[in-house]
Amino acid sequence: MIELHDIHIWEITQDMYNMTAHVKIDKKDLEEYENILHEINHDLKEKFKIVHTTFQFEW
Repeated sequence: MIELHDIHIWEITQDMYNMTAHVKIDKKDLEEYENILHEINHDLKEKFKIVHTTFQFEW
């Protein structure tokens, strides 16, 4: 991942957070976007309790 921008985070209910963002990746990593998405979601859930995400990938 090169950059994460246009980030929006909000709380739906107590301790239930949603997030949207644009994820910029290197074009050579395009085939790996599903793995990148999984890693981002895993880290957000473990570190920040963000359980619902929507990302737009760009290169």
